[in-house]
Amino acid sequence: LLAGEVLALALPRARIAMLSGPSFAHEIAEGLPTAVTLAAGEESLALALCKALGSAAFRPYASTDLIGVELCGAIKNVIAIACGIALGHGLGENARAALMTRGLAEMTRLGQALGAEVTTFLGLAGIGDLALTSTSTQSRNYSLGLALGRGQTLLEATRGGKVLDVACGRCRHALLLASAGFDVHAIDRDEDAIRFLQATADRLGLSLSCEVVDLEAETVPALPGPCDAILVFNYLHRPL
Repeated sequence: LLAGEVLALALPRARIAMLSGPSFAHEIAEGLPTAVTLAAGEESLALALCKALGSAAFRPYASTDLIGVELCGAIKNVIAIACGIALGHGLGENARAALMTRGLAEMTRLGQALGAEVTTFLGLAGIGDLALTSTSTQSRNYSLGLALGRGQTLLEATRGGKVLDVACGRCRHALLLASAGFDVHAIDRDEDAIRFLQATADRLGLSLSCEVVDLEAETVPALPGPCDAILVFNYLHRPL
């Protein structure tokens, strides 16, 4: 499910809108010129929000393509990480250009299959955001890929929390639960992800324990003791 679909299930009476585009937050805060796409299921809502949020330096463009805007905002992050890996590994600018171009084509085909509009991928939410995220070291996704391409592990690449929220989505969910006061135990077969998650939780003083477990055997690991939530990651290929 896309974010908008999840919101529609959780808040069936809500009027949902999505904003996406090439926009580093600190530049917006500094009043530097920025243009984004603002999509809503109702054109009148999109136009009203654009009017309410727009300013001399911040220009939202209205759209009714919620699916396209959501897909662009998610998939461009993956392509940006790949671009960073390519540059970090010394594969050159030609490789980055190829990744961006073919990545955009793949984004567009997926969007068409899901009912999105092609023009969304050729606009600010698509090529605009992809260009910014895949070329600037201010981008956390690109910076993560760059570090990985230079040989750093996930834990080393994310030390200091710069790319905490994009480095490992599953880690974020565990940290959010722990931040809300739950006792959480996380299980994953990715040792780097677990080390990163445990180190971050310890640094933040959160009640979260982690365990590296290989579930290739048809067994479920023993429970660590009383806890509020057990998160099992990276095992979608094998039912528990």
